[in-house]
Amino acid sequence: RVVTDSFNSLQGSYTQTRRSGGTIGTNAIRAGSISVRDRAVIHGDLIVGPQADPATAIRVRESAVVTGQRRAATEALRLPCPPPQPPAGVHRQRRGRVAADETLTLDAGTYWFDTLKTEEGASIRTTGPVTIYVTSDIDFRSTSVIGAGGRASDVTIKVLESSEPSIEGTSTFIGTIYAPCSIIRVRGRSEVYGALIARDLRLQGSARIHYDEALAEDS
Repeated sequence: RVVTDSFNSLQGSYTQTRRSGGTIGTNAIRAGSISVRDRAVIHGDLIVGPQADPATAIRVRESAVVTGQRRAATEALRLPCPPPQPPAGVHRQRRGRVAADETLTLDAGTYWFDTLKTEEGASIRTTGPVTIYVTSDIDFRSTSVIGAGGRASDVTIKVLESSEPSIEGTSTFIGTIYAPCSIIRVRGRSEVYGALIARDLRLQGSARIHYDEALAEDS
């Protein structure tokens, strides 16, 4: 089943600091803007856009659990779509691909790939904080993406066009994916430690999303 919660990497590990801050939010106001089902457990709030009626905009099936509030936001979040382009001087690479059981190591800095895809057992590591711009497709298959410090602030991925980034299998992603024009899918037994920003977020299978509260303190 899908589970969301939170922790704070500035205070300790996920196991040491786990708490109920796995909030899911949207600017949308239509009926069914947030739908929780299939025994999912949301350790946090469900928040819909301003002027929305939470009674109709949020749908929670009987088998699901939400520990926090169900409410409307006081104001909408500004999420420009498309997001800002990479800074001048960043070299654009046609594609990034990591073969099965191989490791891609990125030095601290800014990168730009048209696509970023990995095969089962691959890993991406960094020697310092990185920002990765991806023009369209992201496909992580049973892959680990972990920055040098093991914190979500070490890896930021920004998706420039409308696409469907996918994290699946038994992937572990520690970082932030900012994709305000895209549909992000997390499925299988994948785990995300950080944050996901998307036009549409779809969590399936036994996906786990652990929001790192340190991101708010770092910003």
